[in-house]
Order: sequence, then C-alpha cells, then structure tokens
Amino acid sequence: MTSKDYILIAEAIKWAGTGVENTDALHGIYLAATMIASRLEQDNPRFNRKAFLSACGVVSGTVTIGTTKYGEPVVCQNKLPS
Repeated sequence: MTSKDYILIAEAIKWAGTGVENTDALHGIYLAATMIASRLEQDNPRFNRKAFLSACGVVSGTVTIGTTKYGEPVVCQNKLPS
C-alpha cells in the first residue's frame, strides 16, 4: 500500500466519527482505528502508526472526532496500546 492509501483509510475513519455523539460508537471507531493501524504496521515496517492515528482523529489516547449539534467536541478517553 502507498501513503495515498493510508490517507484515504484515515480520512474514512475520521469521517465516520463526524457528528457522532454516542460514546460507544466513538469507542468502536477508536478500536477500529487502532486495530487497522496494527495490521498496517505489520504490513509495512515504515508505517507511521502515530501519524496514522492522528489523521484518524485518535490523538494521545483520546478520540476527538465527534462533535455535538452545538459544535462541542465529543471525547472518548482510551489508552493507546504500547
């Protein structure tokens, strides 16, 4: 896969969380992002997991991709796997 493919996947994951207010759904997006990152990391030793998760909206163990109808961020706290 190319970096263009990684960008496409990350954008799709981030888009999936846009406007989502349900914490369980955001947690599912977080899990999907981290599991996909793990598989991509296995496929390509040069894969940058931290950059990918950041592009997905998963930063510092927090899912920050959802917003409420009032424009406030919906955050789901998680610990990134080591």
